[in-house]
Amino acid sequence: MVRIQAVDEMGNLVFVLFLVAIAILTASLIYRKLRGRGIGSLAFAVLACLAAYGVALVGVSLRSETRSLNPGDEKCFDDWCATLSRSRSLLNPHGNSGTKLVAITLSVSNQARRAAFRPSQPRVILLLNSGVTVRPSAAAQHEL
Repeated sequence: MVRIQAVDEMGNLVFVLFLVAIAILTASLIYRKLRGRGIGSLAFAVLACLAAYGVALVGVSLRSETRSLNPGDEKCFDDWCATLSRSRSLLNPHGNSGTKLVAITLSVSNQARRAAFRPSQPRVILLLNSGVTVRPSAAAQHEL
């Protein structure tokens, strides 16, 4: 099972609306400054908009939830998608009974129509049912 942090579409809409508002206010501020007019109220509006965006960002982040994906489910990030294809247990060459080695196959596909972009660092972190996060092992990757 793969867990992702899911942000709802409302969070994206809030981001775009604030981005547009800040861009319009900043352009107006620059225009008024170049014309030699007062910018105090517009500067205050830009700062208020940035502060409101910060509050909205925290609110949307607190409202977001962790969602679980099963092996084979695709998760897309912009133009590329990642899928946990399979996982399998490996023999432990050191014989440690308390250590289990697991090989995880991550498939990455590009959904771009024109330009081919690659993810810079796709990663999988194994999270046990107990909530413990398991980090990749260099020795196990060498054995694989």
